[in-house]
Amino acid sequence: MILCILLPSCNSKIKGDVIFKVEGEKVYENMFVFFCNLLLNQDETLASYVYIDEMDENDVKEAGLNFAKEYYFRLNEARAYGTKLTKTEIKELEEQFASDYKQYKEVDGKVLEKEEFYDYYYGLTEDQYKEFWKNWAIVEKYTAAIEKEIEITDEMQKKAYDTYYDYVCTYNLTMLTLDTSKMSEAEVKAENELALQIKDAIQKGEKFEDYVEKYCDDKSLKE
Repeated sequence: MILCILLPSCNSKIKGDVIFKVEGEKVYENMFVFFCNLLLNQDETLASYVYIDEMDENDVKEAGLNFAKEYYFRLNEARAYGTKLTKTEIKELEEQFASDYKQYKEVDGKVLEKEEFYDYYYGLTEDQYKEFWKNWAIVEKYTAAIEKEIEITDEMQKKAYDTYYDYVCTYNLTMLTLDTSKMSEAEVKAENELALQIKDAIQKGEKFEDYVEKYCDDKSLKE
């Protein structure tokens, strides 16, 4: 369940303020804001870029637009394919909706009615919220079905191996991680800015090893 609202949400009532149409579907303002929030909650890289001002609101809107296009395109594909949810799958979703409401309906000592609940957390109506997640389940079911139909032959694997042999066999990846759980917001921002500075320096030709030696506490990497 997504509880974080990162962009201003509009009133949950649908007023006819259609932002754009995708694949014949009308996308209302509150639904579009929900898409953007969904991206920021699910994509840590995107959220971090927004946090350190590497992306502005227009960049997030563009990402939300691309998400909407992909979502409705895949949904229409799934419908054309004949993908539907079973009664059991729908029941499981409804039970999850009910469980979420029961768990999170009390805010600051006040019990939210359902209309207030979906507006408070998502900026959507109850129908909009439930329809989205049911459609999302249809898309996931369709994707799983298509993946099962894909037959990967030995010849296909050999062709892929030959094509990407040089990349697979000659490149190594070293990942440096940093625990930010105990850092303040200012400290996290400073570390992100330093990471971007290091990335830019390496891309301009400076040696990665020099930065490992200077900033990394992992002795195994320094060796």
